[in-house]
Amino acid sequence: MGKYLLDNIPDDLTVIERAAYISKKVREIGFDWKDTEEVFEKVEEEFNEINDEMKRKNTRSDEKLKEEVGDLVFSLINFSNFLGFDIRDALEITNKKFIERFSYVEDSLKNNNSNLSGATLEEMEKLWNKAKNKP
Repeated sequence: MGKYLLDNIPDDLTVIERAAYISKKVREIGFDWKDTEEVFEKVEEEFNEINDEMKRKNTRSDEKLKEEVGDLVFSLINFSNFLGFDIRDALEITNKKFIERFSYVEDSLKNNNSNLSGATLEEMEKLWNKAKNKP
């Protein structure tokens, strides 16, 4: 056992699993929010910090910006834990939904004798929105 609560995080965890593990350990000792509103406010705060950093630096390779994006992802992992589900499950649902919608875009272009390389962003977005509105 280490000197600190988070000294013995297993080395074989992915970064997402590591963040979830950290979140769980500190929740177990009461370092947590009272309700979903507080968690959501934290997520909004982190998003706003990214926005502020983008305005300040106007670069996508800045280390501070990378740190802020990491803070947002960490907060979202904490949010999902607070809600009682694993962020990986939520992300897998989103991956599947994205693939289905993008496949619709591709199929629609093919049906119109076009393809991804020949389509404009506007055309793809229009088809994407159609895919989103499908039942």
